[in-house]
Amino acid sequence: MTETMDALRTLREERQNLFLTEMAPLRDLAAQRSLSAEESEKWERVDREIGLRTARIDQVERAYEQERAFGAAPEARPDADRRENGLASELRGLLSADPTQRRANVSFTEAEFQRALSSGTATAGGNTIPTTFLNRLTEPLRDMSSVLQAGPTVIVTESGEELPWPTVSGHGSANANVGESDTRAGSDPTFGKTSIKAYEHSQLIVVPRRLIEDAAIDIEAFVARKIAENVGVSLAAKLAIGTGVNETQGLVTAATAGKTGATGVGGAATFDDVIDLFYSLAAPYRATPRSGFIVADAALPSLRKAKATGSGEYLWAPSVQVGQPDTLLGKAMYPDANMQFGLGKKSMVFGDVSKYIVRLVGSIEIARSEERYFESNQVAFRGILRGDGLLEDASAVKAFQGGAS
Repeated sequence: MTETMDALRTLREERQNLFLTEMAPLRDLAAQRSLSAEESEKWERVDREIGLRTARIDQVERAYEQERAFGAAPEARPDADRRENGLASELRGLLSADPTQRRANVSFTEAEFQRALSSGTATAGGNTIPTTFLNRLTEPLRDMSSVLQAGPTVIVTESGEELPWPTVSGHGSANANVGESDTRAGSDPTFGKTSIKAYEHSQLIVVPRRLIEDAAIDIEAFVARKIAENVGVSLAAKLAIGTGVNETQGLVTAATAGKTGATGVGGAATFDDVIDLFYSLAAPYRATPRSGFIVADAALPSLRKAKATGSGEYLWAPSVQVGQPDTLLGKAMYPDANMQFGLGKKSMVFGDVSKYIVRLVGSIEIARSEERYFESNQVAFRGILRGDGLLEDASAVKAFQGGAS
């Protein structure tokens, strides 16, 4: 495979050199005037040469993929293609074929979760990491966490040192009807200070090599996917209900009560309770398109049946567009399996979730190692993700809390 990658690198360098030294100058001339007959002939010749190299690059890349799929990996067997899907052969090529490439990272941007790699340059191995595999790693973070779906502000740092973070404890106020010569005053905003840490979520799974070699399913992809799912579930739980004591302070934990249910009422909010919760939030926060509800799974049945007395109007409006959430009072609603339901429990929150800061350190890392369990002929798979979260403005999100007794 090394020879194949070297050939690809050479072809790409030749194509780039042709473009920069011969095609680019002709392109600049063509932008200024008509090309002469000699220049036009040269253009056609260079264009053909670039096209030929492009075709060869495509051929070599296809051959490289076939080489990986049909037995280039050391443990590949003649019947491997009958028992493994495309993801299996790609993952095996990533995690087994080259001892220097045993780690896949999924990185994130502030705006959204995107696939990225940190396995060196593309020609040195980055191109061997399958995007299908990486898709499977990002799914748990999006799908397991209602907080992440609801649109928090996500920041990504390369390292995990503690970050000081200002919080808003008071917005201040302006004076009205100030006279022409009066002293201008008003009250200042007040700030608090906290910090965003980097709590680790991780899992280690050890698999017998014989199982990997003999199983009729793709064990390596299955294990990596399960690790990613479990790490995602762990992070999702803390982003929702983490206590904030030696762990992430979850959004629900940080939200103060905007409405408390009647005595003896658990987490089953009535139509009026939801309206009261909605209007417990300051107008700018409830009016923003980013505001929405996060609701405990156990509260959904009663909530879905809640309707106004007299008119029979339902709170709940099911989504008619794939990928879009259902709504409550016209606001997006995200169910959460981690939230609690019952007397004194916060079973619903509403507010501008962008005021909740989620900090991720680098990326999800899925690593494979054979050295530690060499004597027992086992392979270890380890997944690690570090992150934290905090609510920077306590007035941005409010909770419905079941009656105390």
